[in-house]
Amino acid sequence: MVGQKFWAGDPCPKTAVYGQYSDHDHSYAGPQADRTITKGRLFPASRRGYHFEEKEGIAAGGTDSEPRPAGGGRPYQPPV
Repeated sequence: MVGQKFWAGDPCPKTAVYGQYSDHDHSYAGPQADRTITKGRLFPASRRGYHFEEKEGIAAGGTDSEPRPAGGGRPYQPPV
C-alpha cells in the first residue's frame, strides 16, 4: 500500500508506520509526525494540509497515534 494516501478517519488497511506528507507539494513532515497505526483502526488527525502514507521498509512499533521512539526502534529499556 506504499504510495496510497489516507486521511483522518479512514480505516487502516495494514498495521504499519505511516508518515505525514503535504497535500500540496508532498513534503515530509518529519519523523516526529510518524505514527504506527493498527489494521482496522482509524487514522488520527494529521497536520493541517497533510495526509498519511505508509513508510516503506519500516517495521511497525509503538502504539496507535503515538510518535515512534527516537531512532525508529524499540523503546529504551534500561539495563538490568
